[in-house]
Amino acid sequence: MDKQHLRRHILVGYKFYRKKFPHIKLTIVALFAVVLICALFLLRIIAKELPRGWVDKIEKELSTDAFSVELDGVSISLKNGLCINDVAVYPKRIPHRPIVSARQVRMDIDFFSTKPLVSKLQSVQIDSFELISVSHKSSLSKDKESVKNEGIKILPVLKNVSLQCRRARIFETNVFDIEAYVSMHDTTISCNDIALKLTKPNQIDEQQLTGNLKYDLLINRLDFSGDGKLKTETLYPLFEDLGLKGLNRELEKIEFPSMSPNVSANIKYSPNESIYNLDLNVDSGHVKYNGVDFVSLVMYLKAHGKDGWSNVDINSLVGRRPEGMLSGSLYINLDTYVLNFDVISKIRPGHMLAAVGVIENEELFPLDVELPCQMSASGSVGISRSTSEALNIEGNFTARSINFNGLMFEDASGKVDMDYESWNVKGIETTLYNGGVKGDICVTPEYVPNKGLSLEKVNFAVNFDCNNASVDSFINAFTSEKAEKEAVSGVANFNGYLNFDIAGKKDDLRTMVGAATISIEDAMIYRIPIFAGFTDFMARNVPGLDFILTQSSLKSELTIKDYGVHFKNLLIDGPAISVTGYGDLWFTGHLDAFLRVNLLSQETWVGKGLHYILFPISKMFELQAYGPINELTWTTRTLGLGDKETTPEQRGETGAK
Repeated sequence: MDKQHLRRHILVGYKFYRKKFPHIKLTIVALFAVVLICALFLLRIIAKELPRGWVDKIEKELSTDAFSVELDGVSISLKNGLCINDVAVYPKRIPHRPIVSARQVRMDIDFFSTKPLVSKLQSVQIDSFELISVSHKSSLSKDKESVKNEGIKILPVLKNVSLQCRRARIFETNVFDIEAYVSMHDTTISCNDIALKLTKPNQIDEQQLTGNLKYDLLINRLDFSGDGKLKTETLYPLFEDLGLKGLNRELEKIEFPSMSPNVSANIKYSPNESIYNLDLNVDSGHVKYNGVDFVSLVMYLKAHGKDGWSNVDINSLVGRRPEGMLSGSLYINLDTYVLNFDVISKIRPGHMLAAVGVIENEELFPLDVELPCQMSASGSVGISRSTSEALNIEGNFTARSINFNGLMFEDASGKVDMDYESWNVKGIETTLYNGGVKGDICVTPEYVPNKGLSLEKVNFAVNFDCNNASVDSFINAFTSEKAEKEAVSGVANFNGYLNFDIAGKKDDLRTMVGAATISIEDAMIYRIPIFAGFTDFMARNVPGLDFILTQSSLKSELTIKDYGVHFKNLLIDGPAISVTGYGDLWFTGHLDAFLRVNLLSQETWVGKGLHYILFPISKMFELQAYGPINELTWTTRTLGLGDKETTPEQRGETGAK
């Protein structure tokens, strides 16, 4: 049909309906006016906020028997759907600030659906929101069956709505770029396929989390499972809200100086059902545990209890350091504040003791231990001031060498027994200067009021028995001279006890007391540097005597007190000449020694008899050695200067002028 025929048909039809309906023109004008008015009203709504009456109806439809929803600044956008400036959700019938508040909320709604408003939601976009608490007190003291029978509406029905949020604050933690699918039914909120960031966008060390969450508001039950990269301190506010303050105190011992660790978590929490269960797996690179650096750390943490969070178990704990690995388990009772542990350590003992909380800092450990070293230990440690006495540890150790104040113990092993009053190392077997050593050590830490035990000052009590130690090795260890020394040979045997204090890593020799016996056999005694002056003196005053100074054994009794070593019953024995004496070697390095030269060996009846027969003559061979040990002066007591008294300064007496 061409345009002329179409125009003619329209004109004929218009004339026909005009005759039949004389008011059609007025009707068309009225209809156009209605459409225009509606369009203007719609533009007004889009340009401005909805009337308060409409907003009240939306609030009423969104609210339930348990929660009240308040809206502020609601408008409609053809592009963005329903736009709300502020949203706040309050629990009914109990005074409370909003448990959820949000700003700049955009809801994509199917306006042509006949379903309730909430069911029309297709997606929600939020600029920012804040979740105050997940463990609120419900205003309905009813069980699920009563709620269902009485038709009480806790939550509106919501099915798989896409949620996006630019930033949020959840349990006092900043969260960014949240994505999830949210569903609600009866009393349960479900969030599936959650993806969020815990650091600002484009941050180098990005913390992120994915997972699924389900929360039943009526019975206050939370179920969550997820994994991601985040630092444990990020979880503190959540654990605080769940009542896990004790766990936070333990997690505060862990620091992540570099990148965030890989973490997976499962939480089942329902105080009404006595369900307290948290599983946390941490796999990290560089980490500090109790201030001790580890190259990597892997652990499985489980918090649990029946009437509350009462226990924290750290199983499969593996910490690696450059020198070795620490592995084991820790069990923390949050009711009694006691930590039980069972560990095997190949790291330095100071680091191991600091890691399990026995000492505050590995630098306080007074021994230098050469690796490899292995310790196995189990026991309990109090983790608060009120439980500082709960210390009970048993274990054993092996070490290649242990250096204590210049004494090098090699191939050491022993058993450890520690309690609040003393730390005992028993059954020690080691090698000292090629000689075998057996002994026990008792360490008594200092008690600091309101702080517990401290290694800033400790007391050492040592029992020892050493056999067949190399005399040359002893001399080389305690002589700083680099000049070539003549071989002394021989072996030394000594046994006794020592008791002294150590402050930090500095020994307090003024507190040292002890006693010992010492014997040297098969040695060239007069080649020992301390007797060099004696040999020279005898050679100068008695020509030819130096050829018979071949004494090979030495015995003496030692007493340690008053800042010095005091020896008596000294006997240097030989076939032709023997020497007896006594004296003092002060820790200042000053020596006072009195010696008497005797004919023949004092171990024979003839030698003892000649000693008494020739007593007047032997008085001429009474010698005194005094002065700094490396510059001794030798003289006779009868023909020389007589007794030389040491000064208070030389004895190291405090307060001497």
